[in-house]
Amino acid sequence: MATQPNLWTLFHAAGQQFLAQHPTIQHEWILQEGGAGGTLSIPQQCPDGYPIEVQVDDESVLLTCGNFHDHHTPPEGNHEFVKRSMYLLRELLSPSMRVHEFHSNGRPYKFRLESKTSEGWETELTMGFVFYNYFGRKTEVFLQNTLLEVSSDSSGQPS
Repeated sequence: MATQPNLWTLFHAAGQQFLAQHPTIQHEWILQEGGAGGTLSIPQQCPDGYPIEVQVDDESVLLTCGNFHDHHTPPEGNHEFVKRSMYLLRELLSPSMRVHEFHSNGRPYKFRLESKTSEGWETELTMGFVFYNYFGRKTEVFLQNTLLEVSSDSSGQPS
């Protein structure tokens, strides 16, 4: 019985191929000892943008976009998961997605990862802190990268 290829190995190869197509994107690969995983780090490169970090090991991915973060485990197999991850990374680097932060007295407490649709902005993922200043002055901040053009493929599938 054939085994699934290592998630990190597939992600690293796909990420290198993706970034080779976009040489102006500053990035750094940080490898874990033993080669069992690593991190792709893309610093903030737009005035109103956000940094992106993707930490990958043999079984899961931790995506961080500014203050927002979310943990993913591949449900459909490593190849399909990595393909979808590269599509998401591409969208996170374009105006197709943004991070919507809610602040209380200037401190972020709730975060939404949003995608642009024909009807407006749709929330993809949400996270927040349990403890925050409920009575503080509320403000909202929108962070959006513009390193790549909006994808012409709106199907949610990588091309």
